[in-house]
Amino acid sequence: MKERLRYRLLWLLRATGAFALGRLLTRRAVMIVGWHGVSLEREHDRFASLFISPASMRRRLAFLKKHYTVIDLDELARQHLSGRFEPRQVVLTFDDGFHNFAAAAVPLLREFGMTATNYLVSEYLDTRLPNYRMMVRDLVRLAPRREAPVSLPRGASVVAGSGIGPLESAALQEFDAVERSAAARAEYVAAMARCLGVDTAGLLDGRVWHSMTPEVVRDLAHEGFAMQLHTHSHFNVVDHADLADEQVRVCRVAVERTTGLPAPHFCYPSGRWTKSVWPTLEREGIRTATTTRMGPNFPETPLLALRRLMNGEDRSQLEFEFELSNLRWLAARLIGRADRATPSEKLRAYRETAHNH
Repeated sequence: MKERLRYRLLWLLRATGAFALGRLLTRRAVMIVGWHGVSLEREHDRFASLFISPASMRRRLAFLKKHYTVIDLDELARQHLSGRFEPRQVVLTFDDGFHNFAAAAVPLLREFGMTATNYLVSEYLDTRLPNYRMMVRDLVRLAPRREAPVSLPRGASVVAGSGIGPLESAALQEFDAVERSAAARAEYVAAMARCLGVDTAGLLDGRVWHSMTPEVVRDLAHEGFAMQLHTHSHFNVVDHADLADEQVRVCRVAVERTTGLPAPHFCYPSGRWTKSVWPTLEREGIRTATTTRMGPNFPETPLLALRRLMNGEDRSQLEFEFELSNLRWLAARLIGRADRATPSEKLRAYRETAHNH
């Protein structure tokens, strides 16, 4: 009942022009929209906040095409330096460098004549291996539901019928105890698949959890899709502050070596950020850094704390349009609570993605 009332309210706001008014009032701000991926094998059914279906993505892009001009981060930084943003602009971003960007997102972006930035985890440029940790999480979701206990590869026993959470938690705890070698991780994933009765062929053959190859990264970069930085191993700069400079530097060297182009733009892994890391980013030549704070970006918004609207299949088209309207941000600012309404970390997104590499 509560959800139906909420949807009716949003529909009413859109029908009466409130969404359009919000966009008008914030037209001199730049919006940044982010995704993790467009589904290849219905990943949006299993990770709704991270992935979006091709059909939903097409609706998002059609709306953006109608109401905004798509620019890149270089242009955002240039206009920021001038102290004035052109009206109705948006930057599109994708995180992690997954293969689905090239296979599913880029064809849609080409269809609409749009560009986008992809923030790469450079470790996978070197190894060309799948993200085994995400595969473990996916295997849990793909496993048939059962009430009998499941014995995991390293001895843990979990009642599968208790839900995804306990089983995933136990599996990840075992996985994190495995030696950090490709062979050991691949062996654990194969054993996990046998325990759960899941065939990994579709995930591996479809490259669902693989990153783009260096060759694809280079070709897309020269086509105009910016390839930028997401640290070397997806270590966030809060929990791994002592590694931040190395993680950014190694990532930048790897990405620039791959593309032959500058990579001065950074995305905070898992949305975890702090002002104390800004001097480190500046020393490493970083010009912009995106967070998961929701809201518009104005010329006074710090370039190292850009707001970004993260989107996935867990949001309807109506909710997407509401969030782009900035009505919630405007209301919060009106009563002096904008900072509280746009926290520096979205805890839901952090729980979903933290340490997923």
